[in-house]
Amino acid sequence: MDAEAGEQPTGASADPAARGRAYAGKEARAADRFSAEQRLQFLQGVGPKRAALLEKLGLVTVGDLVRHFPRRYEDRRQLTPISRVEPGSMQVLYGEIADIRSRLLRGGQTLIEAVLVDKGSTGALPGRIHLVWFHQPHLLELLRAGMHVYAYGEARIHRDRLQMTSPEFEIDSVEDSEGEASPHVERIVPIYPLTKGISQRYLRGLAYRIVQGFTGDVGPYDHFHPDGLDESSALRCIHFPDEWKDVDAGRARFIFEERFVFASHVVFRRQSCRCPVKARYTVTEELDRKIRSVFPFRLTAEQDRVIGEISRDLSSESSMYRLLQGDVGTGKTAIALYAMLVCVRNGTQAALLAPTEVLAEQHHRTITRFLSPHPVRVELLTGSVRGERRQEILDGLQSGKVHIVIGTQALIQDSVKLKRLGLCVIDEQHRFGVIERLKIRKKGDEPHVLVMTATPIPRSLCLTCYGDLDLSVLRERPAGRRPVKTLLVPPRKRSSAMELIRSELAAGRQAYFIYPLIEESEALSLPAAVEARDKLQQEVFPEHRVGLVHGGLPSDVKESELDRFRAGHYQILVATVVVEVGIDVPNATVIVIEDASRFGLAQLHQLRGRVGRGGEQGYCLVGVSTASRDVMARLEVFAATDDGFKIAEEDLKLRGPGDYLGVRQSGKANFLLGNPLEDLEGFLRVQELAQRFWTDEGNAPYRRKWSRQLELGGAEGEFVGLD
Repeated sequence: MDAEAGEQPTGASADPAARGRAYAGKEARAADRFSAEQRLQFLQGVGPKRAALLEKLGLVTVGDLVRHFPRRYEDRRQLTPISRVEPGSMQVLYGEIADIRSRLLRGGQTLIEAVLVDKGSTGALPGRIHLVWFHQPHLLELLRAGMHVYAYGEARIHRDRLQMTSPEFEIDSVEDSEGEASPHVERIVPIYPLTKGISQRYLRGLAYRIVQGFTGDVGPYDHFHPDGLDESSALRCIHFPDEWKDVDAGRARFIFEERFVFASHVVFRRQSCRCPVKARYTVTEELDRKIRSVFPFRLTAEQDRVIGEISRDLSSESSMYRLLQGDVGTGKTAIALYAMLVCVRNGTQAALLAPTEVLAEQHHRTITRFLSPHPVRVELLTGSVRGERRQEILDGLQSGKVHIVIGTQALIQDSVKLKRLGLCVIDEQHRFGVIERLKIRKKGDEPHVLVMTATPIPRSLCLTCYGDLDLSVLRERPAGRRPVKTLLVPPRKRSSAMELIRSELAAGRQAYFIYPLIEESEALSLPAAVEARDKLQQEVFPEHRVGLVHGGLPSDVKESELDRFRAGHYQILVATVVVEVGIDVPNATVIVIEDASRFGLAQLHQLRGRVGRGGEQGYCLVGVSTASRDVMARLEVFAATDDGFKIAEEDLKLRGPGDYLGVRQSGKANFLLGNPLEDLEGFLRVQELAQRFWTDEGNAPYRRKWSRQLELGGAEGEFVGLD
């Protein structure tokens, strides 16, 4: 009996007929057939209660269960004679129950003890072991003297005798002698992830029955996989292997499938996002000169290169779908504005979607400043814009009088209609899901799309998760900007750090203090922004005005406080990560990040980008309290370079690829077995096969069936199954 739960073991019952039904022979088993769509609840031996428990593991259908892969295996093929048992190791024993009895322990707990002897052993000969179970009195109804039993567990010496506590066991029933092998002993046994109420033995038995009768689908990957292993065979290999090499073969097939499905989503998205445009834009020398004249600075060589790439996209026959990734301060907003003005000059509208009101307001402020002398109407639409003002903007968008709209998710509401949307710019795109991106595109008729991020993406991610996007990269910062000096500040260096801040403030400059929490938490002994503001104002810097901004403030209050900081009313701003993006105060030269271990490297890099935006030297002071070796390794990487691309690559190494796969909703491919970032070249080979399959006209007869099977596309070309 499995000690985890009171499950009746396969082949064991007081009723011989029930034993025969529970552990049927090969002929009866052959009649059981399962398909992926069948719900587990309606299978024999499951029912509503167990189905509810299985659902906690994400197992609702047969298809879910067969893809619930073992987390490890135990080799139970080798039977150990009881007379040769080595205490301290896991072993499979086979013997005859010589005696079984129960006794009551103190506290009312029942102990069941059986004596298992080697077949043929008698009396006090050495081939015997005591099997012990606690609080399972029903075992007296299942086990009897004279039964032959397999037992699996760890043997130990207890009070000078050999004992195995709470072993799994299997009754060697006469009825089973013509049947299939047990899924629990005399084989390589799978060990599954579990939840409370579902025992390992029960789940293994259910998986065994289903895997033996599962009829898998044939997909495009079955035609490409080098070993030619079909789904049903691969499932048997990975769940109930005969040899260790079977596990490798099964895993290889499903790793290939995961990668092929993921690559197929990338191929389909790339095709769907590059639809024929209704009107090609023209970027003349005169238009280029006029657009450049709106900027009060000269564009860098890298900005010129990226503008060339975007201009070619805008004038091509298919819609643009481009990712612009640039480090903090490299001038992505100027490039986005250039693209938007090309669209406006060609008679269409542009929309810029930002994840937060703070960032949307910053973009609106920057762009209106650039365009103030020009007849281009720019509006801001966020959740805070209501009433008559909101209706005025909506009317302007629908009539075409608003040329550029900047906003948050308020832009994708059904009430927002644009007369002719030509370009969608999506900033900090990793904060939006696929659905949001689809919704903003649907505001127009196949508009161009430019997605931007100031969080540099490792090359491996660009080739995998972002493989559907054309890529532009900005590394060069505008002339005159100095690298920000980053210093780790342990408690012993706190006073000298404060003197540096005091000297910067005395010179007329400003500082940020960033905290991970709004208020003190009982669970986390971290400084709280609210309390810190009071302390800084009253005790540390009483001669300076200290402001406070955090995500819990109403939008209008938050914006008012930020405006006061921009205007110099506050010399110090205490904030949470609400200022991570969208804040541009050139006079701010110091940022103090308290308890930096609570932030990721990318977030730290974004916060550091809030200073050094003017001509003065910027400083990033990283508060370090007690930190583990891994945390210190991350912070040392951060302090050593201000190159966001290097930081992204180092972060990938330190955190591992698992943390990165959530950056993009990718549908069916969740990489349970083979993370593509751990074998990039292997993934790229599969990606090439997927590209060839879905674009080769010879495969046209199969594409409709398999695109539906993989949930790749809907009737209108809209992707489904991606969130």
